[in-house]
Amino acid sequence: MQVIHYPAIRDWVKSTYPHSYSFLMDNFSSYGGVFMVGGVIRHYFLRNRPNIKRTRLNDLDVTVDGITTTELRTVPGLTIEEFPPSSSRGLITLDGPLLDIWPLQETSGLEEFNLPKNIVGVLMRGVLNLDKVAVDLRDGKTYDLGGLDAILEERISYCPARPYLEELNAARILIYQRKTEFSLDESAVRHLELVRRGMTPEKEDELRREVGKKYPELVDWVIGKLAGRGHEPR
Repeated sequence: MQVIHYPAIRDWVKSTYPHSYSFLMDNFSSYGGVFMVGGVIRHYFLRNRPNIKRTRLNDLDVTVDGITTTELRTVPGLTIEEFPPSSSRGLITLDGPLLDIWPLQETSGLEEFNLPKNIVGVLMRGVLNLDKVAVDLRDGKTYDLGGLDAILEERISYCPARPYLEELNAARILIYQRKTEFSLDESAVRHLELVRRGMTPEKEDELRREVGKKYPELVDWVIGKLAGRGHEPR
């Protein structure tokens, strides 16, 4: 794990999503950390590359260190959605993409896989190398577990802390490659092949539901790829 003081990302989020940033600082800055993770960080590094496909950013993912589910439920303006095992996430739309906020210590999978209940554990939980980077929006500190190198080297690897949700992770590989045009290393290709061989109508239906929640326009494309009704991924 490396920690870099990189306020440029924080400042870009502040200027690009001013209402979301103000909401986060007004309600969560006193906690142990306000960490932005996932697609918005990739978007920051890729936004000026001419070869990157301009797909929409669906959500801004933020995990708050030290907040409890009970406290999150009291924040005004949030729509609370329950998710397993016993925690909640708060959802609000302020600048276009959905702002998705959840308690760091209750991140799904940390308890199950015996991962540390801190930002290191959250990044270890990530199944793709592109997800292994987080930025604390309070001070710009960037926590990197290989995500920055993955973006620089334009490669997608499959590297879960523990195997889970194999079909959905295969869909993520395909969607991320479509967005970035990055290459797939052997681990990603191997995972796609494994999922293809085990695809069943029941798994297709579940995958259709899950992908449809965030990427309804890509459901048929993803299913076609993983059910063998389309071109093989590069």
